[in-house]
Amino acid sequence: MQTSSVTGVGGRFRCLFASLLTAIVTGALIAAILTTAVLATEYLPADRAQANLRRSFENGSLRTEDWPWNDRIRGYNQYNDCLIVMMIRFRRDPVSSAIAPVVVFNDYPIQTKLTECQIARTATFSNNPRELFSPKIYFPYYRYIHAYRIPFNILIEITSVDVIRIIYRCVIILLLLTTILCHVWRTIHSIRLEQVRAAAASACFVIVASGMGIFSGLDLFAQSLTHGPSDILIFSAFAWLSLRKDSLGVRYDIQVATLGALAFAFDFLHGTIPLTLAIVLGCAGLRAFGRAAPAPLASAGRAATVFVVGVVAAAATKLLTLIAVSGWHDITGFYYQLRYRMDGGEHSLAQAASALWSSSSHIAGGLSMVGGAAIAFSLLCTLIVPVAAFMPSISSKDRRAILTAWLSMCTIFCWYVVFRAHSAVHAPFMVRLLAWPISMGPACLMMLAASAGWLEGGLRTVPFFGKRHPV
Repeated sequence: MQTSSVTGVGGRFRCLFASLLTAIVTGALIAAILTTAVLATEYLPADRAQANLRRSFENGSLRTEDWPWNDRIRGYNQYNDCLIVMMIRFRRDPVSSAIAPVVVFNDYPIQTKLTECQIARTATFSNNPRELFSPKIYFPYYRYIHAYRIPFNILIEITSVDVIRIIYRCVIILLLLTTILCHVWRTIHSIRLEQVRAAAASACFVIVASGMGIFSGLDLFAQSLTHGPSDILIFSAFAWLSLRKDSLGVRYDIQVATLGALAFAFDFLHGTIPLTLAIVLGCAGLRAFGRAAPAPLASAGRAATVFVVGVVAAAATKLLTLIAVSGWHDITGFYYQLRYRMDGGEHSLAQAASALWSSSSHIAGGLSMVGGAAIAFSLLCTLIVPVAAFMPSISSKDRRAILTAWLSMCTIFCWYVVFRAHSAVHAPFMVRLLAWPISMGPACLMMLAASAGWLEGGLRTVPFFGKRHPV
């Protein structure tokens, strides 16, 4: 008996070690592949890109405002879009530009009233953009992998920015609608088979996908040259994790670690990492509820660990590449920037919360009261769900699944706590992360109702309940 116990513990440790090793290799490999892809796009001819960028400024798809509020054609975050334009116009040698693309910040060291988009426009219409400013003003932006440059660098060779925005938005909407329709069909199919639990889980996925579509601020951000690619990744991850066949093991570890590395690569510190992690946990909880899995917390914990290790491996690969190209001196700046984003500028948690609350209209079509009410409801659900999960009518399996989904909501709030300075300064787009707890809150309440047996009576009144084939 003791030998069997030791063997079981040893087997679990070996499985964990294999999962971590798989995540490290996968994360590093994905980061290397994406960095190579960015490098490849640096060899694309600059004349066609410049012509299409000039056309974009001339037709109004790029203008000189950094933060045009309520602009649902260009989007709110033009600041980031113009940084990407600068990365093309201020190119150095391909390797340096791929690892640390050059930009010019208007707050330091220029300290003038120029907007980032004014700088980008000047660089676009100049044949010698690197001669516009003093050499000390150009900043090598080494902090990220900048994978969103891959689709943009390719597409800007073909068309102007307005068409690129349409492509990004259409792909996101198509992903969202396809996911919703698939889960609607699964819900109807489960009701016909009298599978109340599976029907509730599929309905929860419909609620979450719909909520994400409504409260992610897609009208202001889906067309962004940085938010667009990361949103495509986020909705693709949700579609795959919610619709995939149940299977764990090395293949699943590789897939989750790949998601972690991709989240880091496409994140401009606007929330791709925490939102993708929340999707991994939330989908694990909902799927476990639908099939009454015995250990959803354990499997979700393993997936979250693999995801985080994939992120860390991708970040480590980026740092090693940076050291190889430019030396150790940039690593110090990397560390100080990370610390500043966490607790710099003396931003308190209360200030971050106030800034996020003030930006609630960005996720509710400009209606601050609706956004505020949605945020308040998500906070209420976050408090109620863990308490209600311990009602006597909730089985232990369902309780674990519900708590797993609840932990996905907590992931977003934990990110705000850890990166409170960044969340306070960039609340107008960091508020988008709240779309997940806003959407998952009602889903958790539905799981509670289904587990307590409150839904079955209502489902039996549905005309096609128990009818395996439509009449």
